[in-house]
Amino acid sequence: MCPRYRFDGSPCMEPFWNASLGHFQNSIKYYDEVQWTWLTALVWVVLGYTCSMLGDPETGRKHAEKGIEIQRESGVEMHLAFANYYVGLIHLELHDLKNARRLYAGGVEVIRNKQ
Repeated sequence: MCPRYRFDGSPCMEPFWNASLGHFQNSIKYYDEVQWTWLTALVWVVLGYTCSMLGDPETGRKHAEKGIEIQRESGVEMHLAFANYYVGLIHLELHDLKNARRLYAGGVEVIRNKQ
């Protein structure tokens, strides 16, 4: 176990994150082929978070924000709460507290509007 901890409280599990990269990239390809847009969007977010956990939060942010964009276009708004949470974690890794807070607030708003 790596002694370094991330903002979400989980230990750095680099072997897990490294093994996951290829699976997430394949998932994006397969979900695109069958046009499961909302799942494609979620995997982009998780791929972004994985990149961040592997020490590349800027690439992670780009991937995850692409996931949010796809998610908005898909019309499945409830999943935006999940997406905003993970993109917010990436912004914390980048020490961008303003955008992290904005994303968390947006996720809470999605949940409030759907109840």
